[in-house]
Amino acid sequence: AAGRDVPPTERGDESRVLLAPGRGRRSVRQRRLLGEGRSGRGWEMPHPTWKSVACKEGPPLEALQREHEALTRCAHGGVVRSYGLSGKALLLEIIEESDAQGTDAFEWVRGRPPVVEENVPRRNLPVAFGYDQQEEGESAYVSCGPVGYARLRAMIDALAASLRAVHTAGYVHLDVCGDNVLVEQPTERVVLIDFDLARPFAGGRERPAMSFAGRAAHIAPELGRGEVSPANDWYGLGVFAFEAACG
Repeated sequence: AAGRDVPPTERGDESRVLLAPGRGRRSVRQRRLLGEGRSGRGWEMPHPTWKSVACKEGPPLEALQREHEALTRCAHGGVVRSYGLSGKALLLEIIEESDAQGTDAFEWVRGRPPVVEENVPRRNLPVAFGYDQQEEGESAYVSCGPVGYARLRAMIDALAASLRAVHTAGYVHLDVCGDNVLVEQPTERVVLIDFDLARPFAGGRERPAMSFAGRAAHIAPELGRGEVSPANDWYGLGVFAFEAACG
């Protein structure tokens, strides 16, 4: 994912210790902030074994262990790879971008949105899909043309294959949305990321650890009744496809 350079004044404690499997401890410095979410931050950092890794920190260690186990069991070419735990951080593969193209899934389909004033809203999903207010105005993304639709079809096919692998491994992702889909450059590999809400699926009706996990617009209605199943992820994929196509 596209990140930003972080000056020392924002870094706090710059040095981190990474533990590579089979190797000793190495002290490294944070290079780039990849993103921030509800549970923590992701940093791009050099590593003694791999050229660089995405270092996810912030969630409790138990949560990171669950995410690593889920990623290990759901190993697939379209699922982000976990390299394991290092201290209180989870080490993940970097999804590469190019100078001309980032990894944002919607930008890959619709094109990079022009710079607009912060107070100009972008139409996203309507209130019916869970947003608290209807945004007005034209989408900041360009209209989806033939190339975009072809890319979207390929992306949905790739995500469907990844989800089938996840479900075959006995897991549900529970947070399939645009923020958790990246497109590697220049390979155009579609990668499903962020398994912090993923849970094993034992069949039948099972209530997740959170009453409502994930983003409101992408939560399947049956999750409100505690029904966890692969259908939850297919619903999220459908909303993702609608948003990518319609803006």
